[in-house]
Order: sequence, then structure tokens, then C-alpha cells
Amino acid sequence: MHAIYLTTHTNADYAIERGITAAGYVLHQVRSIPDAVEAIKSLYAKPENAKWLLLVAEVQSGAIPLLMILREQSIEIPPTLLLDQVGDDIRVPVQALQFDVEDYVLATDPDIQRESRARVLAERVIMDVQQAEVKLARVGMPVREPELMTTRTLTAGSNFSWDPVAHIILVGDAQLRLSPIQARIFDRLWTRRNHTVTMKELIDTVLMKPNMRVEEGVRLLRPHLVRLRNKLEKYPDLAHRIINVRGNGYMMI
Repeated sequence: MHAIYLTTHTNADYAIERGITAAGYVLHQVRSIPDAVEAIKSLYAKPENAKWLLLVAEVQSGAIPLLMILREQSIEIPPTLLLDQVGDDIRVPVQALQFDVEDYVLATDPDIQRESRARVLAERVIMDVQQAEVKLARVGMPVREPELMTTRTLTAGSNFSWDPVAHIILVGDAQLRLSPIQARIFDRLWTRRNHTVTMKELIDTVLMKPNMRVEEGVRLLRPHLVRLRNKLEKYPDLAHRIINVRGNGYMMI
């Protein structure tokens, strides 16, 4: 299991490094954006490494430009943790949210907090992969075991299912992995299918910020909704299911 760490400093943040290595990851420190891109591409070239890949990037070392380049080159962005050494620009966490960054920490956060959040992210990636492999191994089993299964069948007779724990939609032999925010959107819309889910409800349950102004919540949610719909459009059985109920919210049909 490999983690790419982008930093221009001599050493990686020791608390984050401890958290990631404690989860069993090997940390590869890179000093430039091109080196980070090449390292990610190299690991993605090996299927046994690609599924476990984790990215840590420091904001001041070019984290946001790195994510932009990965997206422009159609390289899947691995589960990502960003470290902000300064924390004085509110635009940066907003940009991070638009790239589906899983976690965002400040260098001024206590050591134990930075370490634990890095370890939790790394262990969650491991758990997601393991659950997906177990799920794929069960494909074709004649008998379902409800006590072991975490999926909710989407449509009777269809060859895809939704795993709300692993954030994965299984489509035949393929698996579509959603970010945590995309997964919460999908789960909320699916559980309320054929009914309008208001933006206020999405803000409360997806962003988990009940006191946020609706206008601000809409601005933060829309990029995630767009990316979720783009992912679903690649599969005929999932395409065109999320519709915009103008002036109210969204509905899954």
C-alpha cells in the first residue's frame, strides 16, 4: 500500500506520516508537482497498487494545482488529505471541497489530531477496498446472506447495487467508487427516490451543516452533484436518474 506525499520541505509532517505508516502504508515523499503526477501514474499502472493509493499534499507545495492537473489529464484523483501550513485563505478549503478531498487539516492542529485523521483516512481506504473485494467475490452466489450484506438493491432485475458503507455502486463486474460527499448525496436521493429532496435537506444531511445558509450550501453542493451525475452517465442503467426540480431540489427516479 502506497501513499504519495507532496511537500517542498525536507521532511514530511511527522504526525501525518505516523498516522499513515501506522495503517500499513509506505510513504513516498516527492518535491514537485511533476514528480507527484509521475509517481501517481506509475502506481496506477499496477492494478495491485492502484486500488490502495493514497495522496497527501501540502497546500503551500502546490496541492490545488496538482489536483487540477490530475483532472485535466483525466487521471483519477486518489483519496486525498490536504495539509495547510498557513490556513489564512478561505478559498483553499472551498477549492479542496470541489475536488472531493476527503480531509483537510491545518499544521496548527494538535499532533494527535493530525495523526489520527491521517490514520482514519488510510484505514478507511483499506476497509473500502476490502469490502469491495468481498462484494465482488459474492457476485453470482445463489444464496444471499442478509446478515453479511450491506448493499441495497437499486432496481429489481438490474445488475447493479449500492453499498452505502463502502461508497461503491456495483455495475455488473465493474465498481463505481463515490467520494464520501457523493455517496451521501446518492444515498439520500435513493432512499427518497421519486420524491423531491430539498436543498435544505441535502445541506443538513450531506454537508451536515444545519446552520449553513441555503445559498452557501447550494454553492458548495453543486460541484459534487455535477460530478456525481457525470459518473452515473457512463452507465445506461444509472444515467439520467437524478433530475433537477427547479427552485426546490433534486429527485432520483
